Amino acid sequence: MKSLQNFNTFALGNKNKNVFSALKSIHGLNLKKINKIALIIGVDAFERVRSINLEIFSLIKKQAIFFYNLEENKIFNNINKKKKLKNYVGMRHILKLPVRGQRTHTNAKTPSKNIKREL
Repeated sequence: MKSLQNFNTFALGNKNKNVFSALKSIHGLNLKKINKIALIIGVDAFERVRSINLEIFSLIKKQAIFFYNLEENKIFNNINKKKKLKNYVGMRHILKLPVRGQRTHTNAKTPSKNIKREL
């Protein structure tokens, strides 16, 4: 979302790109969501970035933030669901251990050490 902080950095960083290519690099936005944004706003996805104005940019930014938050909430909710179920992955999250099968015999002891130090 750094590139969408203000209009000048968005316009200068993506001067010769079209809106679709500029939005593709933002986390949480894919082809389907970019097309939805273009449809909602009423702008052509293949219009050049240099030809859009501040008003259209603010609409694009608002929609992009909405989809970004939607994606973040989905990830957060999935993790919380696994924690409530107390399945293997959820328990690994609760204990702050690696979730995806990484080695813990010699690695991944840093979080455990920090927890012990705090107590």
